[in-house]
Amino acid sequence: RAARAQAGSVDAAVGRLALLTELKSRLQDERNWSAAGAAITLIGVPPTLSYPMSGVDIPAELARAMADVDRLVAALGLDDVAQQLIVARSTPAPEGTLFAIGRDYEVISADVAARGQLVIDELTETAGRMRGGENLIRTLRVLEAATTSQESIAAEFTAYFGAQFSSRDLNSDLRILLGEKRLRAIAEANIRRIAGPGSASRAAMDHIDDSPDVKTFDTSVDALLAEKIKTAPP
Repeated sequence: RAARAQAGSVDAAVGRLALLTELKSRLQDERNWSAAGAAITLIGVPPTLSYPMSGVDIPAELARAMADVDRLVAALGLDDVAQQLIVARSTPAPEGTLFAIGRDYEVISADVAARGQLVIDELTETAGRMRGGENLIRTLRVLEAATTSQESIAAEFTAYFGAQFSSRDLNSDLRILLGEKRLRAIAEANIRRIAGPGSASRAAMDHIDDSPDVKTFDTSVDALLAEKIKTAPP
């Protein structure tokens, strides 16, 4: 009976952790699409013309991201986060630097991350008392590394746009770009090291490694860094 109750508690906690982790990811999506819309506005292109020019419907992607965030916030019952989102979505973006867009999103994401970390801590403590709990601990470590990797590439995305379009804080964007690129490499190496052979996590990393989209993005980031560093004043 005790084992069954413990398993039920773990199952509920894992379900909530999955929702919190997805919410954090979707918040970054929403912030990034907001930044993308602001980027093309900075260069004088209305967001409604983004699809004819690039094949990417930025307003539609932003609406989808916002709907995903709202769905997860409702599922988790986070009424305080819902109120914070109202403020974040209505705050005008500051001029001149894209990375400054959505500072309110950073506060919300940090709040969601803290809630998720509490669940991870509780699960880790419970796993230490469970028979076979080492498998749960390994999975939690992979989840933390995967979350870091996802956050890093999302931050790279924002800094990449910022370095191209911002009129200020170029050095800040480049530092962020370099730092997040390094963090992502470390996190992905940790996933490969911790995740067992044949696991879904290892298969996901193989898919990411073979992804032409990821390769294109990494090549673009490297090219931008090389260009900006070469032309930077001594």
